[in-house]
Amino acid sequence: MSATAISTARAASLLREFGSCELADALTKLSIPAHIPNVVLRSPDPSSSSFSSTRICGPAHTVEFVPATDTVSPRLPSSIPHHVDVAPKDSVIVIKAPLTTPNAVWGGLMSARASQLGCVGVVVEGRIRDLREHWGLNFPVFSSGTSTLGASPYVRVTSVGEPITLGTECGWPVVVRNGDMIVADIDGVVRVPLDRVEEVVQVAQKGVETDAKCMKDLLNGRSIVDAFAEHRGKKKATS
Repeated sequence: MSATAISTARAASLLREFGSCELADALTKLSIPAHIPNVVLRSPDPSSSSFSSTRICGPAHTVEFVPATDTVSPRLPSSIPHHVDVAPKDSVIVIKAPLTTPNAVWGGLMSARASQLGCVGVVVEGRIRDLREHWGLNFPVFSSGTSTLGASPYVRVTSVGEPITLGTECGWPVVVRNGDMIVADIDGVVRVPLDRVEEVVQVAQKGVETDAKCMKDLLNGRSIVDAFAEHRGKKKATS
């Protein structure tokens, strides 16, 4: 199937029907690197009724931080006073931060501003802080870790709206481009290229239907081997 770009609104409507695992399976079948590893849901409050059902979906607004000691990477132009202030409505802010510095790059004040702008959430490959403030706002936040330290004087922003590469620390690089679709829930975070959304959704739907058949058989006492052989086409081992 040829890749076709669609509107972000249409893409979000299609992708919201699927969880991150279902989309990750489809993306894997299509050989599209997608999973953003080691980033987990931190907000809403894990004790709240909304935590397990939290799911965000929207186009990426990309931001990259570098160590403050970096004198080579570009500095933001004066036309971008703050990276959160320019985040579009309905976007998912996606941040790459150095894992070699001890600080957070996202805090409660950032979530307050992002929620007022209509952003649907933030995904941080790096650390965040002020958990209770995010919980109070009921703002979806995903991150690799937490810290008590603010961004200054440890890091600075080097780019906004440019491609960023996540997952390099664990050997699973995923390039996220501004406008790529991000889907995140309690299981994790995936990125879907906008021009592959319809293709991914078709494959994901088939996967959901197949897994539903497998689940029905397994709950009725059938073995995994038999269920997978019939519905997933996996051959049984022969002696």
